[in-house]
Amino acid sequence: MLIRSLAVNLENLRCLDLYSCHRISDVALGYLANSSLKIKELVLGNCPKVTDRGIQYLTKGCRFIERLDLFRTSVTKSAISSFFQFPNLVSLNLYNTDIKRADLQKSSWDFTNPAVEVFVEP
Repeated sequence: MLIRSLAVNLENLRCLDLYSCHRISDVALGYLANSSLKIKELVLGNCPKVTDRGIQYLTKGCRFIERLDLFRTSVTKSAISSFFQFPNLVSLNLYNTDIKRADLQKSSWDFTNPAVEVFVEP
């Protein structure tokens, strides 16, 4: 599996763009989380097999993430609390997911924090 190979062999990897890789799933994100990678930017846009479970895996092992693109993934409102686990997060793309602006406003997420740029549908 490609992701397992990346996780083992590319310890200096900081940006990983997997846009439209339809075979990327939560299992692949588990491999990333279990590696010692210090990924800062992760693009998972248009990867429909990425769900809340995959985000939970990332919170355990990819704590350096600054930019996370979840455009058109299968993440739901249940994942909102996971985003708090990324202390360096500055950009989060939730456009075309189950999560809407009102969902973020109902949570304890500081949606007005100018340090975090959030892209989400109204």
